[in-house]
Amino acid sequence: MIDGFFGGCTPLDAVLASTFDCLYNESCLEMLVDYFPQLSSTDLAWTNPLSVSSQKTQSLKNILPKLFVENWSTNISYSKYFIQCAPVSCTYTETDQISLFYTISLFLSIYGGLCIILRSTALCLIYVWMKLKRYSINNNNNINIGIYFEYNEKR
Repeated sequence: MIDGFFGGCTPLDAVLASTFDCLYNESCLEMLVDYFPQLSSTDLAWTNPLSVSSQKTQSLKNILPKLFVENWSTNISYSKYFIQCAPVSCTYTETDQISLFYTISLFLSIYGGLCIILRSTALCLIYVWMKLKRYSINNNNNINIGIYFEYNEKR
């Protein structure tokens, strides 16, 4: 049996009850390599730095809610960053989610703007269309009258 690995009714139950004891022990890892020959190409030198972890004896079920984070420290120093990295430029991007209120007000404002624009342009277009219609009617009458006079003169 391998240290830290347990059996269960389902594979998920077994994995959640298991710990990482074997993964921190080099002799246990070598035993795993004997069972799984594909692991022989794996470098086992990485086990030493991990041996200080306090989570190696905890079950996976206890570690998962913490997402494997043992210690989260936030120490932000923008002045040290700019001194060390000396960036040429700095940009700032803010991403917001569009709210329902913003979406409704945007559609209403677009609708109102289109109504105003279409009312003013429709009046202008109708005025231009009426002028063109009158102009074409007057030209057709002049042409018809000219044709009538030419026809009468030929007789």
